[in-house]
Amino acid sequence: MECEFLALDFETTGLDAKQEAILSIGYTVLKQGKILMRSNGHHLVKVNKSIPEKSVIIHKITDDRAHQGIHLHDVMPILLQQMAGRVILVHYGAIERNFLNAACQ
Repeated sequence: MECEFLALDFETTGLDAKQEAILSIGYTVLKQGKILMRSNGHHLVKVNKSIPEKSVIIHKITDDRAHQGIHLHDVMPILLQQMAGRVILVHYGAIERNFLNAACQ
C-alpha cells in the first residue's frame, strides 16, 4: 500500500504555542512522489491580537489580513480531515506539533 503524505505549514505570531496564535495554515498532498495540486489548501486564520512587526516581516500577514481570516475552530475540522490517514511532513515538527496540540484543546 502506497502511503500519502501531507506537507503542512503554519504561519504564527511567534514560536510559543501557549502565548502565540496560528495566522495561516497551508498544506498539500503528495502521492507516489507527486504533488497533487488539486489538494492544495490555504486558510488565513482570524486573529484578534496585534501581530508583532518581526512576525509580519517573515510571513507578510498584517493585522488587517488576519482580521479577515476565518476562526481557527472552523479551520481545524478541515485540517484534521486532510491529515487523516496521511504521514505529516513539516519543516520543524516541534513548532507545528505544539500549535496543533494547542489548537485541538
